[in-house]
Amino acid sequence: MIKKVLKIIGIVILCIGVIALLFIKFWPSLGGNVNKEDEKNYKARNSLYKKGIFHGNPEIQLMTGQKSEYKNEETVPKGEIPVHQLKKIEKAKNDELKWIWFGHSSSLLQIEGKNVLMDPVFSDYASPVPFIGPKRFSKLPIDIENMPMIDVLALSHDHYDHLDYQTIKQIDKKIKVYCVPLG
Repeated sequence: MIKKVLKIIGIVILCIGVIALLFIKFWPSLGGNVNKEDEKNYKARNSLYKKGIFHGNPEIQLMTGQKSEYKNEETVPKGEIPVHQLKKIEKAKNDELKWIWFGHSSSLLQIEGKNVLMDPVFSDYASPVPFIGPKRFSKLPIDIENMPMIDVLALSHDHYDHLDYQTIKQIDKKIKVYCVPLG
């Protein structure tokens, strides 16, 4: 009896492992692999790409580790953050600067008549899985279909709270140019 139970547990663990590996390999939100051509391109364009990874720039000093006197222990709001809902976003005039914050890292900068969207995460969760992970603290101030045409979409890096696969798929037809980090 015990052998049968252990065999079943072993099969279940093996199945979970296979499913996890397949998820990691094929789930589109997790990105792809770097091929040899990409590696050659990265090496040619950036001296900080060595042995298959990008290394930090030694000329840039990181934070010192000193704690801020303004530290707030509360990291999650007690309720949903109220947001002013927009029907549409009027284009700023050429001599006008306008900034609209969508939450965390996501914002729209209108400068010199151009729309620059930065790190858009419009999903309910910052995660490769659409129902797990940190949840938005507020509603979006505008529906995605009412977003204006975007001249430049700037992505700072590929963390889920800055690059949302589902958002990119939804707004791709509104984007003229993507500006992304190498690799």
